[in-house]
Amino acid sequence: MPALAPPGGGALIPRDSLRAVLDSVFAGPAYDWTPRVDPLHWLARGWNLLTGWLAAFRDGNPVLYQWFLLGLVALLVAIIVHAGWTLMQTIRPRGRPVDHLATLPTPEPHDAAWYRRYADRYAAEGQYAAAVQAGWHALVLDLDARGLVRYRQAKTPGEYPYESGLDPDDRDRLRRLVEDLYRFVFGRERCTEEEYLAWQSRATGEWRAAST
Repeated sequence: MPALAPPGGGALIPRDSLRAVLDSVFAGPAYDWTPRVDPLHWLARGWNLLTGWLAAFRDGNPVLYQWFLLGLVALLVAIIVHAGWTLMQTIRPRGRPVDHLATLPTPEPHDAAWYRRYADRYAAEGQYAAAVQAGWHALVLDLDARGLVRYRQAKTPGEYPYESGLDPDDRDRLRRLVEDLYRFVFGRERCTEEEYLAWQSRATGEWRAAST
């Protein structure tokens, strides 16, 4: 490629070198003429439209504008109050939901026959989980009367199989009954009529004491 002669003579400058210098200069940010798109342009444009509309509204109808501001303040206060109430309901300690299982009488003042009547009543009403719970109370009181377990109101059902004086096979049967009790009563798993009848059949069978 032909070279360029500088004014007044002197050494020739190759065209390639001159083009490289010009390209490096025009590649700088100052010569970047590509239009830039602001990703928040729509937000700024919307804000400008809103403030312009509010200014026109205020100038055109000052009284209605004041009422509009009062309405916004009232709405903001209602939102804050509702958010605070929701937060308090969320962090407030809650007990176990009250239902027919929680209202079942404790076994202390009643005997096993009384709880069997309650189990039959709940089963007739289709409340099989409650029937399992009443049947458990009847079973524990029966076993306590025979000296095979020691009933205490503070005990959890899971403690009885390990503290019982039952034969190992019957101790395992009692443990499985407790597992079903936990599933249906405390785990809130749906108990069907067939499952309740099977549980009741295992609970009312013969119980054997451990051999000495």
